[in-house]
Amino acid sequence: MQRLIKHFFFIMTTAKGEGLKAAIDLGSNSFRLLIRNNDLGITPVKETVTVRLGEGLAREVRIGQAAFARGIKIIEEFKAALDRFAVLPQNIRACGTESLRRAEDSSAFIDQASGIIGRRIEIISGEEEAALTLAGVLSGMVNGPAHPLLVADIGAGSTELISASTPPEIDRVSSLQLGAAIISMVIKEEGLAAARKRIDQAIAPFLAAIGGAPTLILSGGSATTCAAIDLGLEPYIPQLVQGHEIDRGRFGTLSDKLLSADEKGLAKIKGLAPERAGIIGGGALICLAIIKKTSAQTAIISDLGLLEGIFLSIP
Repeated sequence: MQRLIKHFFFIMTTAKGEGLKAAIDLGSNSFRLLIRNNDLGITPVKETVTVRLGEGLAREVRIGQAAFARGIKIIEEFKAALDRFAVLPQNIRACGTESLRRAEDSSAFIDQASGIIGRRIEIISGEEEAALTLAGVLSGMVNGPAHPLLVADIGAGSTELISASTPPEIDRVSSLQLGAAIISMVIKEEGLAAARKRIDQAIAPFLAAIGGAPTLILSGGSATTCAAIDLGLEPYIPQLVQGHEIDRGRFGTLSDKLLSADEKGLAKIKGLAPERAGIIGGGALICLAIIKKTSAQTAIISDLGLLEGIFLSIP
């Protein structure tokens, strides 16, 4: 549990549980926990743990036994952090996304995990996921939202596209079964050309409909990992990733580098966490395709997104 708990001085500055809220994001590749006191601007815990809950869901419609066990183990660790900071159940919101939307046995996982946390886990729709992501992204834009705005949140199991001409109002949203893990599997089994075709067919209708020259913001693990690699960050530094810009040319070079590297080559890339190595090629390819299909010349990377949006939605 030591890796989960940050900044123990927090306990000295405020009573446990006082003003604390917690957001939990149960994604296809990672589970994330945010414990924060907004009034004091203090975040004792912000943790991302690779779980790979969606492992194998591209072929099957059930959560694998190993993935199920990994997920429950991390939920138990999250519960220990929540208890340590005495976060009240009514101040917790936990949301499941694509893997839990798709898996036939998701209710079994939700029931067990909810019992551990003491708060019912919600399986949110792709549309709500997109709206929460936009709220999280906008919370990190200190100079106010740019517009027209296109936010693409690239997860392991899905990609959410959000168009907002006058943020925070949403004009159009789409949740696509198109994620880094899925495309990485397509690359491995069918080849790069098939993966590119699948991405283009999925995103083309949405991007054609919005038109214009949007400000493009990329969020999610694939986008932030690409930023960390572009910056050569070891360890990952959220403050440097937030707002980092990558132009078309650099994204193309980065994508080529990731897709051409073997396992040993990926291990040598500075900024690439080992747990992301297996899916980053597919994620980078999705990022690059979105940039190419828009008129944006540069993508802005957001370290903030769904997790922060879930937190902001807690009453």
